[in-house]
Amino acid sequence: MLGTAHDERGGSLIDTWMVKDLLSRNRLHESDPRVARLLPGLTNDVGRAREALNLNSEAVVSVTDTGSGFSVTAKVTRDDICRNFEERGVFTAVNQALDRALSGAGIRDAERKIEALVMVGECSAIPCVQEALIARWGSKVHCNHPVDAIARGAAMADPETLEPDRIRNDYAIRHWDPGAQEYRYRFIVRNGTRYPSAGQVARIVISGAYDGQEYLGIPLCEIGTLNQNHHGHIELISNKKGEVQIAEPAQGIVAEMCPVLMNGPTPVLLHASPPAKKGEPRFELTFSLDRQGYLCLTARDLLSGILVKRDTQLFRLN
Repeated sequence: MLGTAHDERGGSLIDTWMVKDLLSRNRLHESDPRVARLLPGLTNDVGRAREALNLNSEAVVSVTDTGSGFSVTAKVTRDDICRNFEERGVFTAVNQALDRALSGAGIRDAERKIEALVMVGECSAIPCVQEALIARWGSKVHCNHPVDAIARGAAMADPETLEPDRIRNDYAIRHWDPGAQEYRYRFIVRNGTRYPSAGQVARIVISGAYDGQEYLGIPLCEIGTLNQNHHGHIELISNKKGEVQIAEPAQGIVAEMCPVLMNGPTPVLLHASPPAKKGEPRFELTFSLDRQGYLCLTARDLLSGILVKRDTQLFRLN
C-alpha cells in the first residue's frame, strides 16, 4: 500500500440525500408526522432503488404506512443520483481523494505511471461514479466487478506480509511566523508511528493571532514521505523552547514532499468565548491516534478550563 485517502461519503449518506430529494420533489416534509413514520421504510426502499439503478435507468420507490394507509410512491432515475452528486460536490471529493492518495504514494508523476484503477465496494457500481473515474483515467479503470474485487483481494492477501498499522507520512500543524513572514510547521505525527497510540502523540498550546479573535483554526498539513531520509530536503529550525519545527520547503523540492493542507474543505475551528487576545495562550491541544488511524483532538480552553473537544476525530491519516 503506497498511498491511501479517505472520504466520509458512502451508501447510507447517499440514501439520505435521495430521500431528502424525493420528499422535496413531492412537496413533503420530514416534520409531517405521517412522513416521519415512513422514513425508516422509505430509506430502506431508496437503498434498494439505488442498487436497482446500477442496472436500470429508473426505479420506483413505494412505501405505505399500514396503520393510516398514507403512502409515498415516486420514480427515481440515474439522473436524480447524478444531480444530487453534482449539487453536493461528490465528484470533486472523489478527485480530491485520488489526489491525496497519489500524493501519499510518493511516486513522481504517479497518475501517468499507474497501470490500472480497480473500483471496489457497492457504491463503485453507480454508473455516474464509474463515468467520472473513466473520464479521468480512461481504459485504466476496471469496474465490472466492484464487490467481487473486495473478496478476491482479501483471499489473495498473505497475512505474513501485511504491514503493522503505521502512519506512512508526517503530519504537522501550520502557523504563521510574523517575524520571518512565512509559514512554520509543528510536527504532530511522524511517519512510522503506530496506531492506536498508547497515549498522547503531541501537545501544543495555541494563541490568538489578533485581539478579538473568536475562532482559532487548526490547519493540518501532510508531508509526503519518499524515503526515510527525506527530511534533509526540508529546513529544520529550533524555536525558543527547543522544539524542532520545519519551515517552508526549499526551492526545487519535489511536489510529493511539499506540505499539503488536508482539512481545508472541513476546517477545524475552536470558538473562543470571550474572544482571544493577540499572543495570549488560549487553547491547550492534545492529540492521539485511534484504531482507525484518525488523528483525535482534545482541546481545553485555558481561560475557562472547559474541555471544548474530547477525542474528536479530525482526519484519517495515511
